Amino acid sequence: MSTTNTESATALRVFWQDSVDRKIPGAMLLLIRFVIGPMFIGTGMYWMGAEDATGEMSNQIRGVVESGRTVGWYVPFLERWVLPNVGLFAFLVTWGEFLTGVSLTFGAATRLGAAVGIFMAANYALLYNNDFFPAVGNWNYVWYLTIVLLAAGGRSFGVDTYLARRWPRCPLW
Repeated sequence: MSTTNTESATALRVFWQDSVDRKIPGAMLLLIRFVIGPMFIGTGMYWMGAEDATGEMSNQIRGVVESGRTVGWYVPFLERWVLPNVGLFAFLVTWGEFLTGVSLTFGAATRLGAAVGIFMAANYALLYNNDFFPAVGNWNYVWYLTIVLLAAGGRSFGVDTYLARRWPRCPLW
């Protein structure tokens, strides 16, 4: 076996052991990442492919606000900041969702991806006035992504395993 193959085999064993030794089972973190990550990628790609993402997003927000479903104190933020700048928010949402999904799926800069995902999911929950402890809804994303954030989920079978070894003090992984 050549030196490169030996080093690769050793790196793979260390990667596996680091992932298995985590306090929260790596399989659970991997499952959360592999379920939520592609969902974010899909939504980001939907917005990328929309003919008029800005107009569609504006219509969705206006429709929900006019229906009265939105949390009351959140409506002024939507009316004063989001709707007048919907083009900027459409860009941020599109790329935020896509990059969050990539981060979670591949376990790369997972804490950053989870934090962005938590922020977006909380805003969606406020927009749609989801119950705080629902069986379904955007708050579920907040709770699951909080687990990924706090448990450094990318270090379980993800790119963050290698990044944490190379730059151990970086809080992103």
